[in-house]
Amino acid sequence: MKNIDDYIYSSYCDYIRHRQKSIVDIDFVLKILPLNQYIEFHKRESCEKHVEISEIRRVNDEDAKNFIYKICNIDNLLEINTLDKAIRNLSIKKMKEEGLSVRQIERLTGIKRGVILSA
Repeated sequence: MKNIDDYIYSSYCDYIRHRQKSIVDIDFVLKILPLNQYIEFHKRESCEKHVEISEIRRVNDEDAKNFIYKICNIDNLLEINTLDKAIRNLSIKKMKEEGLSVRQIERLTGIKRGVILSA
């Protein structure tokens, strides 16, 4: 989309066309910022880097279990509690990087939430 005017979910058109039947309180903003400055602000191309929302990956429990077996080199999920603390924490970090949620790791391994969060 090249023009903000074309984006139907924006309140921009309410401001530039002074729509009175709008759910947007345009008077509030226009008391702070004159209309010409408001338009200029929205027309200007930003040089700032924007935070991109990364896609959340969901890993089903079966794939999660297989991943845990592989990275921890264990045959039973409860064996994770016998690992050296540093190795366990490194493994937990890899689990989170792979897309396993804290809740999922907690549920599958029995490791407490605080331990998972700090790993």
